[in-house]
Amino acid sequence: MPNPHFQTTPDRILGGVLIGTGFLMVLAMLHHPVVNAGTPEDAVREIIHEAGINRMVHGGATLIMVLQFYGFWVMRDRADRNEGPHLSVLLFGAGATALVGAALISGFAVPLLASYFEGDSPDGFRGLTRLAFAGNQALAGFGALALAAAGLISAWPLWRKGGWLRPVAVIGGLTGVITLLLVTLGDGIDVVFMTVIALGISLWSAAMGLYLLMRRVRV
Repeated sequence: MPNPHFQTTPDRILGGVLIGTGFLMVLAMLHHPVVNAGTPEDAVREIIHEAGINRMVHGGATLIMVLQFYGFWVMRDRADRNEGPHLSVLLFGAGATALVGAALISGFAVPLLASYFEGDSPDGFRGLTRLAFAGNQALAGFGALALAAAGLISAWPLWRKGGWLRPVAVIGGLTGVITLLLVTLGDGIDVVFMTVIALGISLWSAAMGLYLLMRRVRV
């Protein structure tokens, strides 16, 4: 008679990675640079000065989102036992892609734009940054909503499966609800907003990792 054993080594490694990336995501958001300059000239200087940490924070966040999407995909595949891809996987992927786009704008495109205006007239910089900010807001808003939808529509199916999937269902559902409330009641996507969302996604990711670590298979 087959006996239950812990999950295979690759899934356990991925589970540990998901738990670790949750902590790193929150750490990255807590170090997110904020421009407080009052004039375009000062803004250019401040952005260039913070370019290194800006790239590290947003580059790290990009890598983490890719890993979390892969982890969610694997978790759903294991939970559904190869029943086929779930809509939540598509939504999570779309949300992660949009957030990566927003991170690339803030972390790489804007510092590069600032470098073009260093020592020159910064008048045109204001208009370009407004365009970049609009793109960042659109991508971040869509990404947050797509991830919220992924958490909400996956909550009940995962809850019904029981076991270590129930924490995944609860945290994913709560993250979805909180995200929807913030988008509906908030005034734009700022650093505080994204830090709260990052915390929710990080806890959700940690729950996925715990499931992959503790799941038993029959051999």
